Amino acid sequence: MTTEVLDAVEEFDVVIIGAGISGIGAASHLSRELPGKSLLVLEGRDNIGGTWDLFRYPGIRLDSDLHTFGYEFKPWRHEAAIADAPLIRDYLRETVEENRLEPLIRLRHRVVRAEWSSDDGRWTLTVETAGPAGGGTGTSTIRAGWVFAATGYYRYDEGFSPRFPGQEDFGYPTRPGRPATRRPLRSAGQHPDRLPGPPLGSGAVRPGRPPPGRRPPHDRELRPGAHRAPRAHPLGRHRNRR
Repeated sequence: MTTEVLDAVEEFDVVIIGAGISGIGAASHLSRELPGKSLLVLEGRDNIGGTWDLFRYPGIRLDSDLHTFGYEFKPWRHEAAIADAPLIRDYLRETVEENRLEPLIRLRHRVVRAEWSSDDGRWTLTVETAGPAGGGTGTSTIRAGWVFAATGYYRYDEGFSPRFPGQEDFGYPTRPGRPATRRPLRSAGQHPDRLPGPPLGSGAVRPGRPPPGRRPPHDRELRPGAHRAPRAHPLGRHRNRR
C-alpha cells in the first residue's frame, strides 16, 4: 500500500461532508437552488447511505414514519411507513439518481482536518483518500467558501469502548440455550449482515410466539372461551384513601 500526497489544491463553493440522509438532502437542495455554485460531497465510506448503509444488524428500521421524515421534494410512496434499512437505501439511491448527484459524490474521501481562514474567508480541508478494496491511500487539499457537516452524531464504525477488568474473558451465547463463547466485543457498526439463529437484541419486531423454554411464566395458553381477568393494581384499594 502506498501513500500519495497531491500538491494540487481544488477549489469549490460548497463542500458537504457525508453522503447520508442529511448530505444527500443538502446536495439535492443546493444543486437545484444554486446551480451556478460548484458543489462537492465527500464520503469516507465505500457507499452512500450513512447510518442506513453502515448498520446491517437484523431488523434495523427507522423509528419514525417516512411520510414525515422523508424529503419534502421526494414524497415517500411505499406502503410501509415504518421502513427498514433496505427500503431507505433504495430511497436514497433514487434521490441521487433523480438529482444527478453521482458525479458530485466522492467515496472513500475522509476529511481529517478543517481550518478556517478569516483573511481568505475560506475553509481548507485535509482529505484522506483510499482506493477501492483497500488500495493505495493519499492525501489531498480542498478549499471551500462553505462547509456543510452532515456527519451524524457519532463515530459509527468504532464506538467508544471503555476498558474494564476481565474484558478479554467476556462471552455471549451465539444461540439461545447454548453456552457462552469467548468473542471480541463489537460496536453496532461492525455487526455482520447475517447472524445464526433468531435476531436477538436488534430492536426488530419478531412476530409469533417465543420458542419453547423461553416463554414468560405468566404466558399461558387459554382454552376456547376462557377469560383472563386483569390483575388488580397492588395499590388500587389504597389509591383513593386520604
